[in-house]
Amino acid sequence: MNNETVRRACHAIGMDNKNPFYKYGEKHFISYRNYTVSSRLGDEYFDKLESEGLAEADRGKQSVTYYLTEKGFQWLEKECGMVIHTKTRPEKEYLLNEDDEDQIKEIWAWLKKKEIYVSEFPEELDVAIWLDADAMEPFFENFGNDENPVPARIYQNAVLVLFSDILDFKVMGKQIWSFRPGGMREEW
Repeated sequence: MNNETVRRACHAIGMDNKNPFYKYGEKHFISYRNYTVSSRLGDEYFDKLESEGLAEADRGKQSVTYYLTEKGFQWLEKECGMVIHTKTRPEKEYLLNEDDEDQIKEIWAWLKKKEIYVSEFPEELDVAIWLDADAMEPFFENFGNDENPVPARIYQNAVLVLFSDILDFKVMGKQIWSFRPGGMREEW
């Protein structure tokens, strides 16, 4: 495939409007769409993708709408060197052992005890901990230090820390939530 084909496929999933991010040392992108529209004559680049099973086409009287297939997403991931997420593609599940489960439960219990605010991560791949000014010091005393800092995004009124960044193993958001102690932030 040539660069123009890759560029057009990236456009179809919205990659030209939203930046990738890094997690677990890998580049990730969350697609907010999966389509591109051309004139009724079609698009030669997407027609080639379609012929190879990487895309599907919906041919109307006035236009053609193209969609990447699962095989197309896998191809684009290799071409771009990143993990591409969509609402229709499941998040990769990592195997957890008993020690991993215990570590997640311990962190939840510590967060609940300290009454540190926890929310769903905006990119829907993880769980985030919002640390306000009062919570930062006890959190970083327990989970981070100068030699081994916890990765965090700093905002005006809070610090955002990915839950999985304070673990020493890979884990997905649904797995983290499944070990949440009963009664903690039940509105979520």
